[in-house]
Amino acid sequence: IHDTPMKQAEGKIDLFSDLIDISRVQDPYMDTQEREKDLVAYYSPKFNNMEFQLASMPGKGKELGDAFSTALVYGDKKLKKTPFFGAIAYDSGVDDNEDSTAIRISGSTKIGAATIGAIVEQADTAKAGAEEQTRYVLSGAYNMGGKNTVKLQYAASDDANNGSKDIEGSTDLTLALSHKPVSYTH
Repeated sequence: IHDTPMKQAEGKIDLFSDLIDISRVQDPYMDTQEREKDLVAYYSPKFNNMEFQLASMPGKGKELGDAFSTALVYGDKKLKKTPFFGAIAYDSGVDDNEDSTAIRISGSTKIGAATIGAIVEQADTAKAGAEEQTRYVLSGAYNMGGKNTVKLQYAASDDANNGSKDIEGSTDLTLALSHKPVSYTH
């Protein structure tokens, strides 16, 4: 059981993935935040901070390789080794329909004590009558020094028909103050 390259391409841009996941904005149309079982993956060695990722989910779809997720990633998610993180990812057949597709472009960087990031994604269920849906995430975090960080995130999706029903676009705005507790040593 492992995150797909598409999900990993979000890096650390989704600031609230453990609390309020962006999938709440995405799931009504098509979920690209997949954690798959029976996944076979290849992650290339890093070359000049770039890595190619490919994962297939045998058993999904009619033919071997019908369901796959791939990404080309630059940098490190935590922005400790490189000045920015960027990725482009593509899914095919990973959602419930073997013809479904999604493409995601994401990036983040640090500017002083601030970290900013963005994700733009277009998904298509490929069901009869379906429209593509575009989704966006913009996030920012500012370390106020010490243990306090202010976080702001905006996620939105467009109206679309997923082939079964009309899906109303949605937005999510989250603001938080994160405080890391003081650790005590004995």
